[in-house]
Amino acid sequence: LELLNARKGLAKDDVYSQLAYYTLDVCSARYHHNGTSKTWDEIDETTRNLLPDGILENVMGTAARHGDAELATAILDIISKRQRVHGYQYEMVAEAQLQNGDLIDAMRVYSVMQESDHVVTKSAVARFRQLILADTANLATAEAALDELRTVRPVPRAMVEAIIEVKARSLGTEATLPLYDRIKQLSEAEPSADVIQDLLLHAASVETQRSLVKTYNERFESAAQDPLRAPPD
Repeated sequence: LELLNARKGLAKDDVYSQLAYYTLDVCSARYHHNGTSKTWDEIDETTRNLLPDGILENVMGTAARHGDAELATAILDIISKRQRVHGYQYEMVAEAQLQNGDLIDAMRVYSVMQESDHVVTKSAVARFRQLILADTANLATAEAALDELRTVRPVPRAMVEAIIEVKARSLGTEATLPLYDRIKQLSEAEPSADVIQDLLLHAASVETQRSLVKTYNERFESAAQDPLRAPPD
């Protein structure tokens, strides 16, 4: 970086551009956020748009790790103009937002990811789940955002079910049933076996347990459909 700054003081010529390219490559490959972000700011828009996919992904990965949502989103915008965005690239942007505490923006990214025909899995929203589990205010914020997000597009089932699981763990299943009953309306998908199992674990009343068992048996009639009874591959 010192060499880059010294060269900048002389002139922004081809040597400077090559040095900036090398610095960005090295810093982003090592997740060095300060070097990556400062070098990125020194590169003009034309050069940014010509950077190889590998460097762009390293920059995005660095941004995700350090909670730089603005930089991660800028990279996603460049990539989206070249090709179809991959699911893991959406996940990196969401990770940057979550690292920065931007729960609702991350939820929006997961929803766009699903709308782009990528499956948002339980593992994809693991960091989101950690944040709402660690802070009840985050849980309330996430649940309150669901209806607004749904006015634009369906929200991923895995995201809704993460909220349900955490809420059932902290407040009990009965307090979570109204949201559970809206899974299909919010996500356009039926509840998974996992969420029913989670609710059974935290149910306080026999009536609730019986109702959930009945639903589970109706949804997963055969051993092949039941994740708990399905034979291994």
